[in-house]
Amino acid sequence: MKKSILITLLILLGAQLSTFAQEEANYEHLLDKEEIDISFGLQIDLGTSALHGGNSYSEINDDVRQWGSWYVALKKIAVSDLFGPVKLHWGGGISWYNFKFDNEALRLTEGSDGIIFSEDNTVETKKSKLAVSYANLYLIPTYHSSNGNFKFGIGGYAGYRLGSHTKLVTVVDGDIKKDKDKNDFYINSLRYGLRLEVTAHKFHMYGNYDLNNLFADNKGPKMNAFTLGTAIDLNFKYNQTTHTSNTSFKVDWK
Repeated sequence: MKKSILITLLILLGAQLSTFAQEEANYEHLLDKEEIDISFGLQIDLGTSALHGGNSYSEINDDVRQWGSWYVALKKIAVSDLFGPVKLHWGGGISWYNFKFDNEALRLTEGSDGIIFSEDNTVETKKSKLAVSYANLYLIPTYHSSNGNFKFGIGGYAGYRLGSHTKLVTVVDGDIKKDKDKNDFYINSLRYGLRLEVTAHKFHMYGNYDLNNLFADNKGPKMNAFTLGTAIDLNFKYNQTTHTSNTSFKVDWK
């Protein structure tokens, strides 16, 4: 998790380098102004995850509990003009899949020929889940209404897997025990898919569908991950009055 957060910060920092370079050229001019304003936008996806597909030797998708299978993404998104009312939303960030299994006894292990699904009913299990994190890039052509209150976009994304692990929470002799197994579990290193976005006033909904399988070919069930949820656009603003040294900081929810 610490590694993923560090990579996120590096991605967001990189996305700002060009902006900072332009601001540096005008830095002396900014100092002559009575006020300095700096803004930084961040988008957060919050949703639920699920799996679609399956095959004869595993119907694990039926065991994924949508409530508790959270999807979270942190992104830096820029907006560029394309033509007319259509703009390109593009950027990068990091995301986390959390697939929580309805059958807490379900276990995932990595065998020599592929992923192995089994059940362990010898111990009381409170939670069993699979978590996967990715670094992603997004390209979303988006229609903007004339008053800016309605937006509709459909585009794509691609990501590279940063890490994956299973987590078990069990009860042993009355004590809660938490175990993590960090492994790749034959999960594909790359993901790519389609993204749909609809924004009405401040209500921003999205849907992601991975076009490639979660697991490598012939190493696990053929399943595609998808998620539905809401996106929160935050704008961090910093304002300083140079002559009076008054400083203010606020966060706006677009």
